[in-house]
Amino acid sequence: MDERGRRIRAARRNGRIWVFLIPGQIRLLRLVSLLCAESAMAGGAPCGVLVGKMTFFDSDRSIAITAHCDQAALDGWGSKTGAASRWTTGNALLPLGERTMAGPGVLSIEILSDGPYLAAD
Repeated sequence: MDERGRRIRAARRNGRIWVFLIPGQIRLLRLVSLLCAESAMAGGAPCGVLVGKMTFFDSDRSIAITAHCDQAALDGWGSKTGAASRWTTGNALLPLGERTMAGPGVLSIEILSDGPYLAAD
């Protein structure tokens, strides 16, 4: 979801890699998912998806997105469990940083683990 609340669907999936086309001038995203059933049943904090590597391809450069691993307190992200991955809590802030061009970009997200999900009420 972008900073204006618009949903951005995946353009492609290849195994664990999800690819999204990001409109120009967007600097913040939300990575929104369902919640895993296992974490709720075990009494743990809610978990969405386990995110590994992320890369943003802007018009003239590619940027490794590492805020989810570098920043201890980041809205929508669970406790840090490793150096190269982190669980979301179902609605995670994803800062893209400054964009150099107004054109669209491509975001690649590695999802290391997800589901099974809680049943909808």
